[in-house]
Amino acid sequence: MSEVELIKKIQNKDKAAIKELYLRYSPVMLSICVRYCGNREDAKDVMHECFIKIITQIGKYSGKGNFEGWMKRIMVNASLDFYKRKRKNEHIEIEEGHFSTSAADDDVFSGNSIDKRDVGGNPNDLILRADFSKEEIIESIYQIPESYRIIFNLFVIENYAHPEIAQMLGIEENTSRTRLFRAKEMIKKVLHQKSIERLAK
Repeated sequence: MSEVELIKKIQNKDKAAIKELYLRYSPVMLSICVRYCGNREDAKDVMHECFIKIITQIGKYSGKGNFEGWMKRIMVNASLDFYKRKRKNEHIEIEEGHFSTSAADDDVFSGNSIDKRDVGGNPNDLILRADFSKEEIIESIYQIPESYRIIFNLFVIENYAHPEIAQMLGIEENTSRTRLFRAKEMIKKVLHQKSIERLAK
């Protein structure tokens, strides 16, 4: 079934098409929600709410632009709403002194995908020698504080610009840039430690 046919059938409340929509797109959409919600259970709840929204509001999709991209934006926005609700009454304290901030380039890790050779402006030989897989690098991203990880994901994975991120999170644009910078440093620190452990074996 083509995407156009799928959309038309969903607009007509076709149950088979609705099921097909979920089966076709839920793996990708769940991975998006997990990045911002922090755990799979919350992510599944957010994703299910988003699919209901997509199904009931599919008439708002203009047909211009990518349909999957339209759905992804709904997922990201809902996940960020969840993140902001969760953090509303919490004070996040980060001991930033534990992490080096000597790197000077915000272009590190830019682009659609993460390459192990993009860890810092001058990639650490030890990290490269450890030969981390993409999955291991992603796992390292989950080890940094949530407020930094969110911005890293928005900038690197979703390709949002700093002005967009600032608006989405209700923060200053400069705060977004600073947290991205620090997130990169934290990830490098995690990978460096893992490199030492791996190469010492």
